[in-house]
Amino acid sequence: NGLLSAVNQVWSVAAAGTEVFYDGGARAAALRITRAAYDASVANYRQTVLAALQDAETSLSRFAATRRQLARLASAEQSASRAAALNRQRVEAGTSTLIDQLDVERQQGILAVLHAAARATRGARCATGEEVRHQTGKDQRQPEGRSK
Repeated sequence: NGLLSAVNQVWSVAAAGTEVFYDGGARAAALRITRAAYDASVANYRQTVLAALQDAETSLSRFAATRRQLARLASAEQSASRAAALNRQRVEAGTSTLIDQLDVERQQGILAVLHAAARATRGARCATGEEVRHQTGKDQRQPEGRSK
């Protein structure tokens, strides 16, 4: 009876020991699943970083173009102011007509309004983030796939 009990204990321990060593591939499958989830997370992170870099590059390009446009408008406005002052002197000297002066001042006014509107539009877009939404069709202030 003692011998039979000892044999049963040996088989019981052997069976328990093989259970740890042989799990039907469950540990290997769990490891593959974990690695696949990690790889997917890394790929998602890389895609997010690339999208953010693209958005930043696009915004910087748009900002530079807006600055160039504002500089051209400011230069044109200054030129129109100088032209109006010179033409005023010509009117006073009698070498230009009042109609010419009104035309020069009208052009100066148009440029001043265009310059002011461009500055206001740029300021409003920067303050609200509309420039990014206008460009991409989505709000970049809240990352995709995340909720508040």
